[in-house]
Amino acid sequence: MRLDRVVNAPEPDSDTLFISHSMTDIYGTSPGTHDTRPIVDVGIGIVINENPIKIQSNEPAAAPVRVLITRRPTDTVFGGSWELPGGKADPGETPEQTVVRELWEEVGVRCEVIGTLGDIRHDYEHARVRLHPRVCRLLPDSPEPAALHVSEFRWVPLDEIDRYEFPPANGGIVASLRAWLAIDE
Repeated sequence: MRLDRVVNAPEPDSDTLFISHSMTDIYGTSPGTHDTRPIVDVGIGIVINENPIKIQSNEPAAAPVRVLITRRPTDTVFGGSWELPGGKADPGETPEQTVVRELWEEVGVRCEVIGTLGDIRHDYEHARVRLHPRVCRLLPDSPEPAALHVSEFRWVPLDEIDRYEFPPANGGIVASLRAWLAIDE
């Protein structure tokens, strides 16, 4: 079975979305092989600037939802691509702790996690990752974002985010965010 698009392929005991760009079975291995590379857990912080409480009512939003995106440094994997900020989990760290730490380290903001999207497993040529996307909002006393460990950052309206080039695994996150926000585009 060739999997070159986003597909729902749960692991035996999870609801993880799996994405692959090669000839693989549903668990990310070529037929007759077993991929022994470890899976790297990555916390992804989806910082939105809109109060999610309005989403649960029928009142229209006062302003479009904007998402904080960052650009990867050119000397890294996927250098120059845009991404939702985040990074590798430290040993013993929860996805929520990872996201809060990474947002502070990368863009200097303080945030709180307000929602969880489904995990996404992705096999790249260079690594196997499991992304743990968490919807966040800035704390009232948070500094404004700054490009500390990223090339640049932008607040992008969600309906314009598809104009930016992201690493392949991020596409499923944006689709999940739209569903979480219940936005009809």
